[in-house]
Amino acid sequence: MIELVNITSKHRDSLVRILKNENVEKWLVNVPSGYTIEDADNFIEWCKEISNNPDSYIFAIEHDGIHVGGIGIRRVEVGIGEIGYYIEEAHWRKGFATEAIMKILDLAREEMNIDFAEAYILEGNEASELLLLKCGFDCKGWSRLYSKNGKQFRSKRFAIEMKRPNQN
Repeated sequence: MIELVNITSKHRDSLVRILKNENVEKWLVNVPSGYTIEDADNFIEWCKEISNNPDSYIFAIEHDGIHVGGIGIRRVEVGIGEIGYYIEEAHWRKGFATEAIMKILDLAREEMNIDFAEAYILEGNEASELLLLKCGFDCKGWSRLYSKNGKQFRSKRFAIEMKRPNQN
């Protein structure tokens, strides 16, 4: 249904369209408000820089060749990875995020030797909370405090233990 593909300059305009949407952007700590072409160019360049880093993967989520979101994972400690994702508002509740999360968890387990993944969700993002629970994550309670646009936001930490096929 979806493909995870490397982010390239072909995603420039769709990045701006997706991440300029306030209903998407407000849940993303590292995405500036009023996302611009320059922001997209900087992000694409950063994606190129980390493309050979075995501790980080970041992808565009495509459906039928159309960019509908993004997902990434980065190693934060030995055996532990942190995921982040976004989906274009027009494609919410179509299963794309669920499928992308399951694919990135498989990649983390197989390519990165990650046994434990976590995600942080800003307070009030009930859709992401339900999504992570659906994908097998457990809520571990309140966690980090984030600052965005001069406001403070609490976050909830979600985590999942992933066993590799040769583990019991």
